[in-house]
Amino acid sequence: MSASVLTAAAALSLFWQWMTSRSMSLRANSLPLSAAPVPARPRCCGWRTGCNIGITPKLLGKPAAEISERVDELLDLVRLDRGEYRDRFPHELSGGQRQRVGVARALAARPRIGLMDEPFGALDPLTRDALGDDYRALHEKLGLTTVMITHDMTEAILLADRIAVMRSGRLLAQGTPAELAKSGDAYVGELLHTPRRQAERLNALLPRGGAA
Repeated sequence: MSASVLTAAAALSLFWQWMTSRSMSLRANSLPLSAAPVPARPRCCGWRTGCNIGITPKLLGKPAAEISERVDELLDLVRLDRGEYRDRFPHELSGGQRQRVGVARALAARPRIGLMDEPFGALDPLTRDALGDDYRALHEKLGLTTVMITHDMTEAILLADRIAVMRSGRLLAQGTPAELAKSGDAYVGELLHTPRRQAERLNALLPRGGAA
């Protein structure tokens, strides 16, 4: 699988099939180096931001100086000012900031694969849009393969290189948005039509020349 964003309502099962078909090892001591999860609501334990981000390298036995350097590097990567956020506790961070810490923590061990379970779903629209763009840029910069689960078809079309549509545990279609548009499946067609229908309603409701 080349570096790509694969999006689906149940993409992890598809990802598992891909891995097992290639007899990839999932030993506990090798998983953090190859794949890293980013959940919808990352649980930042009661430590300061730097400790949260550095926990995986610490578990892997990295020297303290190397961990500190990696934490600073990752704070820069996810656009959190080191001086302002490194020593903050989770309750002192906004939802978007906690999500950025979750992404940084997932990247701390330099994984090749990112597993994202509706990572932006619990955020306000502006933060969600900004984080989506930022993660896509990180994805390209680091050459990651990302498997992202989402029920938001607009998000899927805007972020994904390829989309896999699953329903009731069955893969209905996969491909680029243009390729999915040619699918004969009624459910896939309805999913693709949803963003256009929403855009039409927004255009009708929002007056031209207003703040939007």
